[in-house]
Amino acid sequence: MEIDPIQANYIKEMFEMYVQSDGSIRKIITKLNSENVPTNRNSQWTSRVVADILERPIYTSNSIDVYNYYREQGANIINPIEDFDGRYSLNLYGKVGKNVNRHKRCREANEMKLIILNHIPIIDSDLWLKVQQKRTANAKTPNRSGTSQ
Repeated sequence: MEIDPIQANYIKEMFEMYVQSDGSIRKIITKLNSENVPTNRNSQWTSRVVADILERPIYTSNSIDVYNYYREQGANIINPIEDFDGRYSLNLYGKVGKNVNRHKRCREANEMKLIILNHIPIIDSDLWLKVQQKRTANAKTPNRSGTSQ
């Protein structure tokens, strides 16, 4: 997989913006759309597209910390722990379990397989894990009373 340096810079910026104390998916979308940054499909950025990017392990390194993150979530880790040396990226894939018709984003990590790819990561695993921690914390935060969504 060839890394597009321009696209890689936008990906890095998304991760860096999100971990800021006031960072949010909405702020990322607003910035990207106001700067007319194209998506892969040349459309407007949406919360689903940005959330998918922030969630995917393909952008981060195969560090021991990421290995432990997915092990704790019950993912089927294909490579042995010795291969998690931080040099390559990862992919979470597969249709395992009873609900094979659900989209990947709707499946839990324990229904998926994690494998090391032969690609250079563009996001440091510490930053990627901070994003996952914030996304998990935000998912547990109840909506304000009297608001929708």
